[in-house]
Amino acid sequence: MTKFIRKNQKKVLAIFSVGLMVAFALPSMTSNSRRTEANIGSIDGGKATLGSREYNASRGQWLALKRQFGPRAIAAVLGGIDRVDESLVVKVLGDPQSSDRIDEYAQMVQQNPMFARFLNQETGMLYESARAGSPVFGQIENIEELFPLLVKEATLMGVGVNGDLIESILAARGLTRDADPELYDSMHQALRSLLMVNNAAARAAAVIKVTQPEVKNLLATQRQQIAVNLVEFAAKDFLDKVAAPTTQQVQEQFDKYKNKEAGEGQMDFGYKYPNRVKYDAVQINRDEVKKGAAPVELEQIWEYYLRNKDNGEFVKDTGPSTRPEDSFALRPGPTTRPMTFDEAKEKIVTRLTNDRVEELATKVRDAVRNTMKADYDAYKAAFAEASKATSTTAPTTKVATTGPTFAAPASSLGVPYNSFDYLKKLRDKIQADMKVSVSIEQQDGWQTPKLLEESRLGKESFATDARLPLPFYLARLLEPFLTAEEKKQVAMARGDNRSAAVWEPTPVFRDAKDNLLIARATAADPSHVPPSVDEVKEKVAADVKTAAAFEKAKLAAQAALDAAKNKWLQSVANEQGKRMLSTSLFSIADGSRSATPVAVDELKGAALDSFVQGSFKLLTLPPRSGEAPRPVTTQPATTQATTQKTTAAATRPVATTGPMVSAAFKDHPVGLIEAPADGKVLVAEVDQVKPVWTKDHQAMWDTGVAFQERNAFETALRSAWFVYDNVVKRLSYVPEEKRGDRKPQQQMPPVSPF
Repeated sequence: MTKFIRKNQKKVLAIFSVGLMVAFALPSMTSNSRRTEANIGSIDGGKATLGSREYNASRGQWLALKRQFGPRAIAAVLGGIDRVDESLVVKVLGDPQSSDRIDEYAQMVQQNPMFARFLNQETGMLYESARAGSPVFGQIENIEELFPLLVKEATLMGVGVNGDLIESILAARGLTRDADPELYDSMHQALRSLLMVNNAAARAAAVIKVTQPEVKNLLATQRQQIAVNLVEFAAKDFLDKVAAPTTQQVQEQFDKYKNKEAGEGQMDFGYKYPNRVKYDAVQINRDEVKKGAAPVELEQIWEYYLRNKDNGEFVKDTGPSTRPEDSFALRPGPTTRPMTFDEAKEKIVTRLTNDRVEELATKVRDAVRNTMKADYDAYKAAFAEASKATSTTAPTTKVATTGPTFAAPASSLGVPYNSFDYLKKLRDKIQADMKVSVSIEQQDGWQTPKLLEESRLGKESFATDARLPLPFYLARLLEPFLTAEEKKQVAMARGDNRSAAVWEPTPVFRDAKDNLLIARATAADPSHVPPSVDEVKEKVAADVKTAAAFEKAKLAAQAALDAAKNKWLQSVANEQGKRMLSTSLFSIADGSRSATPVAVDELKGAALDSFVQGSFKLLTLPPRSGEAPRPVTTQPATTQATTQKTTAAATRPVATTGPMVSAAFKDHPVGLIEAPADGKVLVAEVDQVKPVWTKDHQAMWDTGVAFQERNAFETALRSAWFVYDNVVKRLSYVPEEKRGDRKPQQQMPPVSPF
């Protein structure tokens, strides 16, 4: 070795020198490679950073999760499906059909909210979790920084994940390392990030505790029924005592509520016009289509019977045998048999008739909409050509409100497309070509969202295949009503979710009876403030008088309340010559029901809710002291009965004979209930309170109420936990200065996975 080194001394020194150079250069090269990673933002005053690699990795994981599991399943996880049973996470993420099932549940509940009551416990939890997580999913979709920040936060919190849970999900999906190592590793890490984010929210929500006083309060307000006595003071009864408003009062009232729509301000005051629309429509009635369908011939019935008699469609249930000897048989005989032709005939006729009606309805629908669409496109193109020829265009606001205004050429039906005569011609053409009568309708007066809801078509529940109701579509999704950002979002929508311009035919709407409808907005007026008070002067002046009359009603009600501090409310009513009403028992839930559960005239909507909420607030008032005999009414019993809305609202029987017994005021607090939406003030006295539980089951009710309240608080906290602004505040997150010029993330409406 020594001889070798002496012989090759120069070569050895050269190799040694190169090695030293590499050794010194390697740390510098590694350091430079680290500097190439961009810093996206700092956390907690620079104590931590979000690097570009972390950011891109998290974004890639989010895209992979959506692609692999679907939005509804992810929404269920973010909605806290694991709160009751962690195995449900495996079920919702491991089953490829889970997203479709949740979507089916959502559609069924949307069609009939009562369906939610019949979901089994597991199905109900899947649906509710997906619904709760839907806004969270939408925020993550709209704000690209949100998921990377949530993953970073969970990492800094040291949140762990059950590795067996991830393995179970991947196994249920059929993903193994042996089959596809790259996909397995990427999905393993993506699931880890998702579950870390979910566990971080769960850790925050775990701090919620429901105290015993809160449980008692919930039992008192939500698990009791109450009946009250009422004396009503209505603003309308004081209008004749109010002077006409001055010009200044009218102007002040207008200025105060001009930016609110009716129903948004006090006592429903509001003068801002909502979105308004005029429209016409073509309706294809199923019964009329049935009249135009060809009758089913006997030979067609035979042909269908012979072709399908052996496929199990025509089976008659015969029931178990009634012969005595068959009761001893080891193998019971068949309980079904094939139908004969005569037995199956009616069923076949119904089936073939329905098929023909559906086929003809589809042809009529396509003929109507295709004709309207072609003529609309020609109408729109003609306007564009007219604009070029005159080197001008109609003002944007005018086009948005009434559509292009110019001398429209004749359509394919020989009359201008933008006229009601066009629909008359279209109706006649369909009648002549297809022997089907279609009906047409025109609404030439401005239709507000409320009027659309209350219209005949609104009540018949016409909706698109995407479950968009006709009133909502006409009042919200027309192009003139959309903001620039909403137009971008709607432009990416498919099918029935797309908006329509003025005069453009809408998507096809269908009601529960399979009647079809296609509409056109003939004019659209976006929500706006009246240019001056003169336009709504009469309404404003009437509202000023109503507000003043309501104040007088409050004063009169307060005087009655003061008199009732040491008297029964019936005594006060007798003294003032007023009528006292007594309700039946009702619960806090009755405030959201359409039918009035109490004997009060015209209470509905916001007024009904105010009454029910105010009645239960009486239980929080300090008890009255003293006692007095209960008086009888001085009003005829029949007078009270005239105010009953339902049989459940029967007034309390009135005693007419027998001695009067003194009763303590202690359990009968009295107070005021204001229902400004209906212009009424009620003096209310608690008549009776009835709990829905018994002492024997007190512990069970306490536990159940505490669980429901904790679950509600956890859901609210989880929802707030994922809000982008809250995440930024928690982390003290500050983007890098070089990113400061970019526009801030906008809080867009959540993208619902439903």
